[in-house]
Amino acid sequence: MYYSSAIGATVNRWSFSKDYTRLSDQKIFAANNERHAGWQNVDGSFADVTENLGQQSKSDFEDPVYYRGLGFAGENFGFAYLSNGSLLKEKELYLPTGNLSPDAVQEGDVHKVGLPYNEKGALLISKYGNGKYFPRDVTSWVDATHAIVNLQEEGNYSSFIVDTAAQTEIAYIPGHFRDNWNGVLSPDGTQIAFMSEPKSGTDIQTDIHIVPAGGGNPAKVEGHPHALQGKDYLTKDGTCTLIDWI
Repeated sequence: MYYSSAIGATVNRWSFSKDYTRLSDQKIFAANNERHAGWQNVDGSFADVTENLGQQSKSDFEDPVYYRGLGFAGENFGFAYLSNGSLLKEKELYLPTGNLSPDAVQEGDVHKVGLPYNEKGALLISKYGNGKYFPRDVTSWVDATHAIVNLQEEGNYSSFIVDTAAQTEIAYIPGHFRDNWNGVLSPDGTQIAFMSEPKSGTDIQTDIHIVPAGGGNPAKVEGHPHALQGKDYLTKDGTCTLIDWI
């Protein structure tokens, strides 16, 4: 399993390109708080999509621009322009990773137009979710009509399977005492790994658990590096996130 420790960022599978060589990110300029969308390459360099499109401010007297990366789907990279830096005035855009030119930019949610969503019916996620959850909340696909989805409501975190055809939610983790998130299906389709911690207690530890895909009693994964350090680094706010199996 991969789990990312990108500090201060919310990271999921779709934050990475399909070959894991790019990580969606945002470059912040301390002088004027301008923000550029792009991605980190494996060598640590930043591919600045905003600058490649010529959208950066051109002088100290121009208003700073606000862009942020939304992630990858297939060969496309999604990003957003925030008017006046407001999420309420956000325009979602995308373009092929191999063509960072203004002519290649299209408007829309990359997670609705790019793989894996088109092939697996994710448009129904938005329709059925009705504002409750969206395609980007999908952490893994089970099959063409079933997706594992994160949901945060009133401070509680849950992971469940959505049947997009029947428009129902299927619990695969027993009980209600724990927060659970970022479920990821194993390559052979028999197990789901997810992150979990008690909702209350005096010594809360976040761990990775594995459960049969059809449901059952979860088993804790022993010996992953963060647990061995005895520190709660695996947190649901995105500072460390379960990404995939290897």
